[in-house]
Amino acid sequence: MTEHLAFGSTVWTLTEHARQRMQQRGIRPWMIQAAMEWGEADFHYGCVCYRLTDRALLKTPFENCRDRLRSLCVVVSPEMGAIVTVKWIHGVRRRRIGSISSLKRQGSRSSRRLASVVTWKLATARRSGDSSWV
Repeated sequence: MTEHLAFGSTVWTLTEHARQRMQQRGIRPWMIQAAMEWGEADFHYGCVCYRLTDRALLKTPFENCRDRLRSLCVVVSPEMGAIVTVKWIHGVRRRRIGSISSLKRQGSRSSRRLASVVTWKLATARRSGDSSWV
């Protein structure tokens, strides 16, 4: 059975793997929404990883839930329109890739393609007034 999560006007497919990990790790749909709206985005191997940090949660509606949301990571495949997996990251140093523009210049072919897709979606969302991508 395929599940879907809707955040704003965007509907994401939840893979069976992600659904199992949500159940195993006690992660609720509202937590995934918080990560995708307010988390720091990194690009890895054609996927976008949204990670919640204390800094990302400051001055958001989820500021009071920092202890519960800290280190949540949601891995999304924009090409598939699916949430691939969800996990807690503790004590791991992230490799900082940089901005989308530097990714276009230096990244692999799939990373450059993903960066251009994300840039296009952001520009389209801003023009249409869709706040789910901005």
